[in-house]
Amino acid sequence: METVKDDLLILRAPRDWDAAMEGFRGGTLRGIAYLASAEDIVRLFQNNGFETVEIVLGHGLTGAAANDLKHNLSRESAESVDHLLTLMESGRLRLYVPKAIDHSKYYIIEAQGKVRVLTGSYNLTGSRNVNRVSVIDFDALDEDRYRKYVKSFEVAKKGSSLFMGDLADLVRGQTGEARTRRIAEWVKGLDLSHDEDKEAPVADVIRAALRSDPREPYFEVVLPSEASDRRVLEDYVAPFKVSQEGDRIRLDKAKVFAEHGRPAPIKTQITKPPTAWLEGDRLVLGLHGGVRIRTAEALDPREIQNGLEGIERYIGLVDVGKTRSPAIKERTKATMFEVLLYFFAAPFFHEYMRAMHERFPTQRKGPPLLRIVGESNCGKSQFTLFCLKLVTGSYISPLRAPTELTKSKARKAAEWYSEYFPLVYDDVVAGMLGGKDGEILIKSWWETWWRPEKPWPTLIFVTNDPRQATWSKEREKKLLFDVYFEGTETNRTLVNTVIGQPNEIYPHFTKVYLEKMRSLPVSGSDPLYAARAAMKELYRIAGRRPPPYFPEVPVEKSFDVGKEMLVELINHDKVEIDATTNPVMIHFKEEMQKQMNEYVQYIPGKKRIQGRSVVLDTPDDFFEWIGFNNLPDEVRKAWLARVKTRTKRPWWRRGPSRSDR
Repeated sequence: METVKDDLLILRAPRDWDAAMEGFRGGTLRGIAYLASAEDIVRLFQNNGFETVEIVLGHGLTGAAANDLKHNLSRESAESVDHLLTLMESGRLRLYVPKAIDHSKYYIIEAQGKVRVLTGSYNLTGSRNVNRVSVIDFDALDEDRYRKYVKSFEVAKKGSSLFMGDLADLVRGQTGEARTRRIAEWVKGLDLSHDEDKEAPVADVIRAALRSDPREPYFEVVLPSEASDRRVLEDYVAPFKVSQEGDRIRLDKAKVFAEHGRPAPIKTQITKPPTAWLEGDRLVLGLHGGVRIRTAEALDPREIQNGLEGIERYIGLVDVGKTRSPAIKERTKATMFEVLLYFFAAPFFHEYMRAMHERFPTQRKGPPLLRIVGESNCGKSQFTLFCLKLVTGSYISPLRAPTELTKSKARKAAEWYSEYFPLVYDDVVAGMLGGKDGEILIKSWWETWWRPEKPWPTLIFVTNDPRQATWSKEREKKLLFDVYFEGTETNRTLVNTVIGQPNEIYPHFTKVYLEKMRSLPVSGSDPLYAARAAMKELYRIAGRRPPPYFPEVPVEKSFDVGKEMLVELINHDKVEIDATTNPVMIHFKEEMQKQMNEYVQYIPGKKRIQGRSVVLDTPDDFFEWIGFNNLPDEVRKAWLARVKTRTKRPWWRRGPSRSDR
């Protein structure tokens, strides 16, 4: 380094720059310069010992600085660029591309209360030309002078964007081979912006793992032809990769399963449900890392008969339970069979939805989700286990709603694992489905998140909560287990004995069901139409009559649970109906206040709640629904007195309605 004047340096080589930096180790550098390579930048840290560096690329976007730097980076190894990027990620390095061209070249360096400002023609390019640089040294306490130079730098930086900021976004969360590959592709100038819009093909990889030979520790995936899709898949499978030959990548199955079964924060942790898919005319189930076929090759009448007997034996246990009347026992048996039909048909609801979509292109609502409702000790959870065992052939437990049921977890479980297999949640606590998240989940499940090309399961909820919001009534099928089982050793033995008996009815059901589903016209009013037909066919093959409680039509059309419940309240003087007022009022007794909403949801027509009373704005709907013969004498007389002046023949003179029979 040759001194011409006290305030002028001549820099001929990088070593002259290094000499000018002496005394500023551990300090900061801010400046405007033209940079050429990663090496130029890294040496500011390695040779000059700066702790932090901020540099504005002087030529701006209309010049060549940013593009030239990126071009020169492409000549270096991805490891060198990764070193640079690591400095940026740590916060020690910031490179900026300004909006406006700036040919200035100056540097502000400071350490231990000393400030040095260099201005002139020297760029941080390793130049060996003669560069005259003016140098000013002053104390950091000289605030006016310090602010003057810092302000010039801040003006140049204002409105700038981070150089390599797009690369930092691309590699965020990436490690190892995936990170190195993204860096290499970035410096080659590939457009990776669309990669970030694409989801990692998690479900495809898991599906490939489940469908592979369970005896083999490895499985293969094939890279797609589209470049962006290839990169996304390569990034995702990098941690599981064993080897690669051409477009075929061999992956470690245990690592894939471990990745998605690993402990995680409770908000994001997902328990893997079984998975199911169709292969031609066969339903295939993925369970416990293995694969099993759940469609029979041929129908065996003896096995079908044994299976049907097992179902009826379980449902017959209602007779040892306690109900308010024999009629409720028969209704509960029909309800249980309806639940079983739903479980049996559930793996095919995606195909049902596709058929509905083809026939009714504007159809958005899918098959209703199932809500199994009942008080404690009604047997709903045990029957759920029974249905799951029939479908899978194994003992499996439903998902626990308190930890697994959120809209994001349910959606991820559907997208990543389940395919056709229903997501079954037990212990759904009160309010979980009626809140905002529950509303989004139920409304979005078929109407927003379902796509014809993407296998999608249905949802089944097991809960004590009977309350349904108005918006959910068309989207949920609510089935009530209206029975009480005493928790005796005898009852537990009876249930466990039936569940434990071998029963392979389901593979026969799926064989017949697939035939019915493809031959019968799709029903928009009854998603279980093919299940009813298939079950009746199994009874025919077994030479057995369906039991009297077999639900030939949706059970909610045969039994009006809400009406039964309200009639009970009327008969036990738990409500009073005042037909003398306008509008008509239903008053609930004080002891019914907590359960009031459970009953109000069933009342048809327009209504309003005022305290413990329900205001009927359309009383005709209520009286036709409840049935005239189910009303107390004074209510009938009061209502008749109000309607006798009507000119049209009212409904109450047309003869008995179905609701009265």
